[in-house]
Amino acid sequence: MTTKDIKTPGELYDAMMNATTPTERDHHASDLYIKVTPATTRIIDRYEYSSQVSSFHDQTDPRRALWYEIPFAYLPYWQGQRD
Repeated sequence: MTTKDIKTPGELYDAMMNATTPTERDHHASDLYIKVTPATTRIIDRYEYSSQVSSFHDQTDPRRALWYEIPFAYLPYWQGQRD
């Protein structure tokens, strides 16, 4: 069993920013989208609220890459940095 040592969306956001490149992440409002890789899967496995994380296939990508959708985890949204 994996220890759930990532307790907050902010901690998860920081871990994902360190583990991904700009092309492997996106967001919409407060939701964070992260491309599924072995590294990001290990991070999700450590996340306290991993049961709230879903996945989807990118319909705009011919390879239909798999991505994680992580609700409320896009930290800049909560810091007032809207785009």
